[in-house]
Amino acid sequence: MRIIDGTTIKINRGNTLPLKLVIPISHTENYTFQVGDEIMFGVYANKKMSGEALLLKRYIVEEATEEFEFTISAEDMKIGDLIDKPTDYWYEIELNGDQTILGYDEEGAKILRLFPEGSEVI
Repeated sequence: MRIIDGTTIKINRGNTLPLKLVIPISHTENYTFQVGDEIMFGVYANKKMSGEALLLKRYIVEEATEEFEFTISAEDMKIGDLIDKPTDYWYEIELNGDQTILGYDEEGAKILRLFPEGSEVI
């Protein structure tokens, strides 16, 4: 399961997370990602943006496009220990290390809500 509700991402722990990034720069125009642009996706403990990232993935744009698609692997989405209830984390997305595209702002934190996955222990 993967649901994006506004800026909240809801997904089961250990599932693949495909994302598409579009950056509006006006009502009619989107930013065009350039070859070599770097996208960073970071996940942090709830209410601990100043702490160490629990997941930090960097992607390099390989062709000019208005929609950059990237995927967080199922293994990378096994954040933390197994859980028995939904657990919230905070996330942010940066462009070229100096522009936060989506992150904590006047509306608050951007939430990544992990739902439990089944144990693989028999």
